[in-house]
Amino acid sequence: RAAEEKEAKQQREESKKEREKERKLMQKERKKLRTASAKFDDVDEDHVEKLCSSLSLSDLQSLNGKLEREGSAADLIQVEMKSLDAAAAAAEKAKEEARIAEIQEKERQEEAKRAATLEDWNDEEIRMLEKAIEKYPKGTAKRWEQVTNYVRTRSQAEVIEMVKVKLAQANANAAKTSQDTFHIRKKHQGNVQIKDEATHRLTSFSDVEVNLKGEAAEALMQPAACQVASGSKEDSAPAPETPPTNGSPAPPTAAAPTPTPAAAAPPSPAKPATEAVAPA
Repeated sequence: RAAEEKEAKQQREESKKEREKERKLMQKERKKLRTASAKFDDVDEDHVEKLCSSLSLSDLQSLNGKLEREGSAADLIQVEMKSLDAAAAAAEKAKEEARIAEIQEKERQEEAKRAATLEDWNDEEIRMLEKAIEKYPKGTAKRWEQVTNYVRTRSQAEVIEMVKVKLAQANANAAKTSQDTFHIRKKHQGNVQIKDEATHRLTSFSDVEVNLKGEAAEALMQPAACQVASGSKEDSAPAPETPPTNGSPAPPTAAAPTPTPAAAAPPSPAKPATEAVAPA
């Protein structure tokens, strides 16, 4: 026991020494990078500080070695910044993918739990649960406790979970029914669309407007059109003129005689009254 504790203590001390050594080396490499980049005017200090805080010890040592050999600080720092940004983007993407995968796995487990809960209930328990839900509606004091007592064979947590499953199923069925109704209505829209050609509208013998088309409409429209055309021609036709003879002006056209009203018939003479002759 004492030997194990002594060995563990030595390991902790060695680990502490390693961390302290690495910290001092990091400080040294960061200082070297700042000093080397300060010699160039085209180096962004913010980029340098980001590299100092983000790069590992081996990366800092590699960058400082390139600066000493090549001497082009701006280009090297720009390359390192691009590499750093790409690594950060990849890490962020991997983190987001892991988060999404975790959420999906959690949802899958919950769905499997719901399915197992649904299969575990028998018909009698479901019937009792439905009756309890109707008997104790929302707003009832200690509702779930009373529903659980009514079912008797399940815990309160199981009852609540089963109600959630049934509610989710009801909502899904309602959504499917609504979607099916929409598709049916859309399917039958063609039955109410007007696809016939425009029809002639005439006034019938009553106050009801009748729509006719085709040959029947043309047959009805022709007499009316002819009558209107003949009437307009009679009104607009000028009176015939007598051509002049031997260069003399034409005599004025005599006006049509105005028809005189018919004379009233003389009253019929009244018949004399026949006197009654009294017998002698």
